[in-house]
Amino acid sequence: MECSFKCQLCLYKFRRLFDYKKHIFSGVHHQKLKDLFPNDTFQNVAKGVPHIIFADPEKKNCLKHPIVGLSALSLCFSPESRISFYLCHICGEKSLPSDVLRHFFSMDHYSNYINCMDPNAMSFSWIPSKKMKETELKNRVKEEASMDLQMLHLPDRLMEKLKSSTYSEVMLTLGENEKLLKLIQAFKPGKMTILAYQKDSNRKHPLLGMQHLVECVCVGADEKKHYLCTLCGLTVGAHMIIKHVLSFDHIFWYFKVWHPSTLLSKECYSLYNPSFESMMLDLAKQTEKIHGKNDLKQVSLEPAEFKSVNFKSYTEALTTLEYIKKCSLKPAIKPGEKLEYHAVKNESAPASEPSELRAYYPRCKLLCQDCGLTLKNISQYLNHLSNPRHREMLWKLFEEGIEGYEKKAHFFLHLHLYVMECFKKKQPAIGTTLIVSCITTEVDAEPFYICFACQECVCQSLIEPHLNSRKHVVHTLLFENPWRLPFGWENLQDDQTLKAKAWEEEMEARPKEVVLKVLDMPWSVFYRLSPPTFGKVLEGLEQQHKVLKNEVPPCQT
Repeated sequence: MECSFKCQLCLYKFRRLFDYKKHIFSGVHHQKLKDLFPNDTFQNVAKGVPHIIFADPEKKNCLKHPIVGLSALSLCFSPESRISFYLCHICGEKSLPSDVLRHFFSMDHYSNYINCMDPNAMSFSWIPSKKMKETELKNRVKEEASMDLQMLHLPDRLMEKLKSSTYSEVMLTLGENEKLLKLIQAFKPGKMTILAYQKDSNRKHPLLGMQHLVECVCVGADEKKHYLCTLCGLTVGAHMIIKHVLSFDHIFWYFKVWHPSTLLSKECYSLYNPSFESMMLDLAKQTEKIHGKNDLKQVSLEPAEFKSVNFKSYTEALTTLEYIKKCSLKPAIKPGEKLEYHAVKNESAPASEPSELRAYYPRCKLLCQDCGLTLKNISQYLNHLSNPRHREMLWKLFEEGIEGYEKKAHFFLHLHLYVMECFKKKQPAIGTTLIVSCITTEVDAEPFYICFACQECVCQSLIEPHLNSRKHVVHTLLFENPWRLPFGWENLQDDQTLKAKAWEEEMEARPKEVVLKVLDMPWSVFYRLSPPTFGKVLEGLEQQHKVLKNEVPPCQT
């Protein structure tokens, strides 16, 4: 990265910091200061320019992440007082020199940079509450080969006044000097506006709900813009508006009012991945075909009117704007039909062999629910059952007599056999993390299985058909990640498509190991629960609920 320096007062560019430092001693620069600030005096300029970390060769070589948006950064300083701070015109943030790198490498700065400079690189329907992975976001931007840091030399009196101000307050104060304002605007970055993006022939993302946006522009100062989104009930800054329209929050509310029932409840969409983005893009393109292009509302305000609008409050801003314009700014809404997701062929096509999805070689471990101890294999678990500590834990949990610990009764865990057979075929076993195997080792008795996904008790002979059933596959997806279910899955006849989705979930959630949960209990307790039902088991083990549900993940719906 090569960093140049631009004097925002004289509009000169310097390739080296040394040359800029010479410039601030020049007669040209001093004359400009007098023209702009006639009531101020400038002394002790010899103290010079503050340390600039972006121009420090040692620091630059240590930076691990790309620097983007430097040309949209102004360094405000006063050599007399040595006060300095940075203004990021992309994010609308003010930073002290000690914090500027933290801001520049923040997720917000990277996403705001993409939003303003290259909206196509944004993730469509991104989920605000789920931060995009840092490496993924930073890989979307490339460090510019050459950037210009804006240098803004200000009087000591003005810097003292601004040192505790926010970005907005700084810009408002600087804007009171009309000559200075014109010079600052000359170096403002060429940010993509939402209207320009809407008309861009290379636009990648659909823009839904444009008719719900109100653009407020100050007459004579086009850079003073603010937006209201009457769909979401929010005020949005100009540097955030494209990002807002592409967010899942905005898109969710759009479908909720224009195509009710198309989406599940908001809480069901907890993860963002390519499948989710593909689904939302497909639905968005469908509604674009139905409703066509919609334009935002533009409201021109005189400076006094613009200043009177409290953009910090959506309700107050809307009330004021509707009073000024003597009309409603909310569009009429006519709800349409529910839309169905048309999955891309290579995304939803059933996989004849799960090994085509991904190489899958996990280990199968066992978790003793009684002791909370994970064993590496079935042999270790069998040995653990004879451990005196296990017997003590059973007594502590159930407080009932325990017989026959010198000689264990034999038992066979069909679930373990089924899982191992699946792994031989490089197939995941669906929903085993939601199943607890219940055994007793005092007598020869077949285990039974509690499936928390389906809320059923399953006997030994039926556990394999149960795991392969459509009901278990669907309930497991609903329990763990409902967004994986394709729209219209209720009427989908192809069970293999659903199973492929469940395989994907298992491979992503448990790529290296599967842990089978086993609850050992005294025969007296086991007998009282027979024949087992889901409600009967939960009621009979009410005192052992914590142990029974140990490591069972929470339901996501």
